[in-house]
Amino acid sequence: MTFRNLLSVAALASTLIAIAVAVLQARQHRSETVRLQDQLAQAMTSLAAPPALLPASAGVQTPPLPAPAPAADIPVAAEPIATAPAAPQAEPWLAEFDRAMDREFTRIEDREKTCLDPAELAGLGELKTALMDLDRTWSEMDAGDKSAADREALANQARTQMVAVMRLAAADRNLRLARVAHSLGVEDAARIEQFITDIDQAVRDTDLDWAPLFNRGF
Repeated sequence: MTFRNLLSVAALASTLIAIAVAVLQARQHRSETVRLQDQLAQAMTSLAAPPALLPASAGVQTPPLPAPAPAADIPVAAEPIATAPAAPQAEPWLAEFDRAMDREFTRIEDREKTCLDPAELAGLGELKTALMDLDRTWSEMDAGDKSAADREALANQARTQMVAVMRLAAADRNLRLARVAHSLGVEDAARIEQFITDIDQAVRDTDLDWAPLFNRGF
């Protein structure tokens, strides 16, 4: 056999050996793949099966639940203690009226202490009397139950007294303004009246209702 033939035989043998190794590796790989597939199928089967209940430990005893107490042994809630009804609160408008009345009486009495004009003192006295008459009428309306006719009569009386209070208050103001006009050298009656009218108009035009503007709860 020539040298070339020997090389051909060797090459063929090497090729056959490589093929055999490859076949063995493929078989091993296929076996491993089949084995992994079997394990995966078993795991999926275990997951799909319902969970098994664990057996209770032999040494651990579960204490029995206490029996419900008889109805007679269940304490009954105490009856609520009756409380006296709360005293009725005064109406907000009534409290505001009382404060306003006290404020006006204080202002009038403070002026009486320093006033030297007999006409002004007389007007202040009449104003105080009219305010007290109005206060008595309101108190009578609030005292006890009254018929509709009685309440209407008292309401008419209160309206008449309100007009009297407004008239006396305007007279008191005009007297003060006339005194200011005299101090400025105005002596003519018509000019004094025009002066008072102008002052009244100026007060109405510039008078702001401060309570709703400033009353923000502080």
